[in-house]
Amino acid sequence: MNLLKKILVPTDLSEMSLSVEEVLRTLVENRDVEVHLLTVLESVSSCQTPCLDGNSETALRDGETEAASRLEKIRQRMVPRTVRVVPVVLRGDPVRLIIGYADEEHCDVIVMATHGRTGLAHMLVGSVAEKVVRYSNVPVLSVKPKALHAQVVASADVEEQLHVH
Repeated sequence: MNLLKKILVPTDLSEMSLSVEEVLRTLVENRDVEVHLLTVLESVSSCQTPCLDGNSETALRDGETEAASRLEKIRQRMVPRTVRVVPVVLRGDPVRLIIGYADEEHCDVIVMATHGRTGLAHMLVGSVAEKVVRYSNVPVLSVKPKALHAQVVASADVEEQLHVH
């Protein structure tokens, strides 16, 4: 019996967010599953910098086209050809849209990377992954990138985060 039929993989398209590759390959190996690759572009109102061409709708469409192209490259890299992939580009609040999409599409699990922020940066910025884990009705498999495995929070890290020297 295959308990996993739909796997949601949110990504911000960064290399760190792709650290789920090994886990994902294990989850889809020899299974009849569907992988939903999801990226969320933040809406214009949440952007910190104005669009250079002055036409924000055109810039957003261009952003969606670029994101779709990058999702295709991620699909080729991370998911075997035998697995059905649904690429999705949405606009808005990442946490709300990831959770909503997982519910609406009846996903069985969300597989996402953490970015490993610690200390003050984590407290102030928060984490999309942490909020998804906290509020999602769908189980979440949170993957820590290998580059962060060896890191240990030391008092020097805390001092650096607080800019106390």
